Amino acid sequence: MGHSLYDMIYGNKTDIDINMVTGDNHSLNKLNFVALDSIDVAYVPSIKNVRDAADDLYSVKSPDSYTGLLQPKDQIKIDRIKS
Repeated sequence: MGHSLYDMIYGNKTDIDINMVTGDNHSLNKLNFVALDSIDVAYVPSIKNVRDAADDLYSVKSPDSYTGLLQPKDQIKIDRIKS
């Protein structure tokens, strides 16, 4: 499911408007966040172990700007993505 999630949602031929998708750890990969965002569908995975998953968080802003319990590992390099 994780590698075909975008195709399933984008190719939706039903009358049901899909604006949010969730899934288990099998659907969790970095591409799904970007691909589904490109078609305005929120991707909200069910994460089994939040502490382990938090070790791989990246953010658009500087990690120093976050004050919550979960801290980003590093900042996303937007210029690299654009190029």
